[in-house]
Amino acid sequence: MPGTETPPEVTESESSVCREGDNTLDAATPTITCKWSKSLAPPDHNANAAAQSLTNGLAPRVLWVRDTDNPTGDIPVPDECAVQAIVELTHVPDGADAVIEVFRCGTNQAVTDGMLAGLTTQGGKVVDPFTGEPPVLAFQAAQAPWDPWDKPFFYFKASVDFMDLKGESEKDSSAKPGDCLRIAFWVVALAGAKDLLPDTLNECNDLVTIVTKIAHCKATSRDHDGRLLSLAQLGSELRNTYAYIQSSHGNVYRRSDGLPVDLDAMGDPPDKADPAVYRSAISATSLPGRVGDVQIRNTDDIVSVPRYLFYASTCLTGWEPSFSEAMIERGCMYVMAFRCTIPNSEAPALSKKFFTLWADTYKMDPAKIPDCFDQVAPDHYKNMRPVLFSASGEKRAEPGGGLSALAIVGIIVAVVVVGAIVAAAVASLF
Repeated sequence: MPGTETPPEVTESESSVCREGDNTLDAATPTITCKWSKSLAPPDHNANAAAQSLTNGLAPRVLWVRDTDNPTGDIPVPDECAVQAIVELTHVPDGADAVIEVFRCGTNQAVTDGMLAGLTTQGGKVVDPFTGEPPVLAFQAAQAPWDPWDKPFFYFKASVDFMDLKGESEKDSSAKPGDCLRIAFWVVALAGAKDLLPDTLNECNDLVTIVTKIAHCKATSRDHDGRLLSLAQLGSELRNTYAYIQSSHGNVYRRSDGLPVDLDAMGDPPDKADPAVYRSAISATSLPGRVGDVQIRNTDDIVSVPRYLFYASTCLTGWEPSFSEAMIERGCMYVMAFRCTIPNSEAPALSKKFFTLWADTYKMDPAKIPDCFDQVAPDHYKNMRPVLFSASGEKRAEPGGGLSALAIVGIIVAVVVVGAIVAAAVASLF
């Protein structure tokens, strides 16, 4: 009879969520699941774009890629760099506000630009309202992905403005590294003088093969032969790198008028000169596109520098410290360069020995760079005068080997090439 019915039995799941303001019970509890779309990704780069497409280089980007079709800059974020933060929901209405924030595994430290606010729920997911898809991220140097170098793992937290719903992706990178996001080492090797120095591209290709033996290292060799990169275009190659190799020409120039330093019969400068008067530089291509300390400090064009190593397989870039000091001031830990004109025949031999030791034995541990230098540089002292720069100063190789006949021939060729370059260019960047 009315008023005498037995109340329906209430299950535990039904009683777990109540609507505010009355005692009506929901039929289901909302759930949230968080995961990355992939477990390994390199940082944002432009290795898949032709150099000619980099009209103005690339403007600085942030972690959250708001428009995957036309992001900031001249080229899109490569697919291998783009990562989605996927948040799956049940029993959550569309239109609820949501926030995602990215953290570093181990320390739980929030990353720069890692707060993704303004998201919404749609179709059982948290999405970017601009695209209707899960938000896309591409790591930049600003996120310091390799600090520390051997723990480049990340997770994220998500919160939804519905029933105080919260969740997070896997953050135990020791037990479940495959469920966390690892940012791969990114190495660029740029050959810029193939016509006059035919071994530069082969050298770069060989170094890429060496470092990519490490499963979590991605690398590319780039050939910008025959055209002069703008500073912004060179900056787009340098940005977001773990290590960078420049295989091309280098020289020392007077700051006042851009003229090269006087060289002796072996193609070497005097032992001493005032760094305030001269500056060491690299050439981005076979033409003398001179990039020195002033250009490295240009943060508009050089958005970021290599995090751990700039390897200058170029003549004379280490003759005085201004180039290297500018790199280190910008955040590069080490610069390896040479204090004399180096033989084209010898330079690839040293670089391959160095990177083989660093990658195979030390897994690209930046703290082992001085050890690698100490083990391989002395045999090339007479040929190349290797020098390693860091924030603590410079380390010069001590004599440990002699000139081979092949190296002597290479030096003679290099002197002729330097003479041609000097004759071809006087005016440049000061």
